[in-house]
Amino acid sequence: AYPEKYVKTLTPVSWHAMWCLMYLSARTLWEKDLDYEKELQEAYQLYYGAAWKSMMEYHLLREKGFLDLPICFAMGLNAPVGRCLEQPGMEEKILKKLQQAKKEAADDPRALKHIAFDERFFREVWMQERKNYLSGLRELKSLPRQGKIVIDGVDAEEDWKKAERVTGFRKQRSFSQNAPENARVQTFFRVVYEPEYLYFHIEAMEPQMDQIKAEYTARDSHMWKDNHIEIFINHFNIGTSYFHYAINHNGVLYDAFCDGISRGGDKSYQSALEAKTILKSDRWCVEVKIPTAELGFKCTPGSSWKINVGRTRALKDGTVENSSIANGVFHYVDNFLPVFFTQKGVQNGREVDVSPWKNGSFETIVPYGKAKIKEWTVKDGKGPLNWSFLTRTGSLEVCRYPDRNARFLKLSGGGIYQFYRGEAPSFSIRFKASGNGTLNVRLLRKKPLPGNKQTGLPTKQLRKIRLDSPEWKEYSIQWKREIPEELDAPVFECLNGSVSLDEIMIVPEQ
Repeated sequence: AYPEKYVKTLTPVSWHAMWCLMYLSARTLWEKDLDYEKELQEAYQLYYGAAWKSMMEYHLLREKGFLDLPICFAMGLNAPVGRCLEQPGMEEKILKKLQQAKKEAADDPRALKHIAFDERFFREVWMQERKNYLSGLRELKSLPRQGKIVIDGVDAEEDWKKAERVTGFRKQRSFSQNAPENARVQTFFRVVYEPEYLYFHIEAMEPQMDQIKAEYTARDSHMWKDNHIEIFINHFNIGTSYFHYAINHNGVLYDAFCDGISRGGDKSYQSALEAKTILKSDRWCVEVKIPTAELGFKCTPGSSWKINVGRTRALKDGTVENSSIANGVFHYVDNFLPVFFTQKGVQNGREVDVSPWKNGSFETIVPYGKAKIKEWTVKDGKGPLNWSFLTRTGSLEVCRYPDRNARFLKLSGGGIYQFYRGEAPSFSIRFKASGNGTLNVRLLRKKPLPGNKQTGLPTKQLRKIRLDSPEWKEYSIQWKREIPEELDAPVFECLNGSVSLDEIMIVPEQ
């Protein structure tokens, strides 16, 4: 029996979902030397009747979903339940097991009721959390390469197992259309980096593998009617330009450098990338290794680039579906997905982000407590993680772009800051700003002392910027440390009016 306030919530169904845990706990507390596997099988037979084998396979699939995660399974920002269904096809396999179990238990109302509890829990918790996770994905976190990655199309390396898998491709649409639709056949990809190379592993799910079409065989040919994958890469040094790659399932490559104005690229750009495609029974995969030397900049921990992955699914019967991770859009940098080059470390037994610079795009938002807000005005009581208030008063609002699934920060008085933990002797502070007001950028400085102590150094005034337009502009400020070990924290302060900020990055000089 549950109090009224819980009856219409997921609390009752959550307890039902834990029936096996509670039953076996009670049995082993009563008699500690029981045969676990024997007790487990008996429990499933008693609870699910003729459907016990299918339901055991159902639970083993879910178990695999969270055991295969590279992070600890739990609720919260660091390990969302929505990631448990990352494996391509996992959700479909689980639903199929539930349907199979219902058929097997068709003559057993009690078993059907038990299966219904499991199905409701899976749909309303696991599937809903997956939907929430994908709809809230505004930034891909890429991990640095740890072992050797062989470009063979196979994702057997440990680096791929740890990498965050992204999906949620939307159908291509015109800008006049409203909400984009999910692609009927989905695509999954992962990104791993090191300073000198950027790696992609892409899985294009395909229910009709014998029908995929690829006719072009020459490099840089117009293979847009072929079955193929496209990759777009942009970073802060090239403005709105980007690198464009396309690979069909036979491994034929198109590569170009696009100026950001027209979609036609300069095909004289000849990439030295390595790529390998493989065909499986239910998907085709491509693994790519791109030298950053030809991109003009290295991947550095704490920095953020922009990428897009698109797909044309083309079949011999004329079926064509275009989709991308950027809400169905292929070109135009503003629509690309930010990829943040992060670093992981272990603190107090937990894996944490130890990047020298964090959350410069303000995509990770958390509730602010009263102790932090003090006399600030913070809309909805939420602000960006890893940032601190410099002043006692001010006004902060986390805003959404009207045309894409991304956030920016608006200040109307007050200042925010974050310490840069990198060791580069010189770096540039890069950011985008807009608004109608005066933005002041300065640098808080500290010198480490023995015994984990610090002493203040003179603050450096860097730049005052008068903003008078809603159009975003990019800015870059260089700084060379006066002493090698100093700690620096860029401060962004609104002196009057209101200013908007986004994509704040600290980039070591290369």
